[in-house]
Amino acid sequence: MSPIDPRHGTYAGGRIHRADDEPVCTPCRRAEARYEQERILDALTGRPRRLHAIGTQRRLQALVALGHTFTRIAEGLDMSPSGAHRLATRPRSYVRATTAAKVDALYEAWSMSLPPSSTSTERKAAAYARGIAQKHSWPPPLAWEGIDIDDPDAVADPGGVDDDVDPVVVQRILAGDHTPAHAATPAERHLVVTAWETTGRPLRALIDLTGWKPERYRTPSSNHTTNTEENTAA
Repeated sequence: MSPIDPRHGTYAGGRIHRADDEPVCTPCRRAEARYEQERILDALTGRPRRLHAIGTQRRLQALVALGHTFTRIAEGLDMSPSGAHRLATRPRSYVRATTAAKVDALYEAWSMSLPPSSTSTERKAAAYARGIAQKHSWPPPLAWEGIDIDDPDAVADPGGVDDDVDPVVVQRILAGDHTPAHAATPAERHLVVTAWETTGRPLRALIDLTGWKPERYRTPSSNHTTNTEENTAA
């Protein structure tokens, strides 16, 4: 096995060494030992080693819908881009619990943030990723808000207000991207304002980001609430 193979230094790498009838290298041998220790510990504690794959796949697909490429996701998971792609797209019933935990941690870290977009190459890569998600109808993280993403019977909410909602637009604004703010529909603005207030962020920050008057897009009950920032909105 080549040292640059992404499986080098992993349990899978040890299996490949043996399949090729070659000595197992030290990094792969150590990985095998760690795997065996974890297997014994899991057996003693009753911790499952496999979990249903649906939540893991939905999380990866949602990150792609935000514009995170499989290459970027693979770097975050310490695996190859082809491995990340297979994990997100290939039909499967289960994934290793350790893999599910890594994906869950990455999802928690990235589900409210957009990929880098400072260069033309980065912007094109993000647009390409969003195009893949749109082609396959993969909902973004916002569509899973308040829904059990691990429930096989759960269905993502594509908008929640009406058909004039693009969840990606809402997600981008919530992540701090002002670019789509001027073209956002009233329904999208309503969702942004609601989510912004729900997370406890000051409305002044939203005003500075978008130039909107948030009181126009709040629910009637919210408008009865006195808000100093709202009164100073431009």
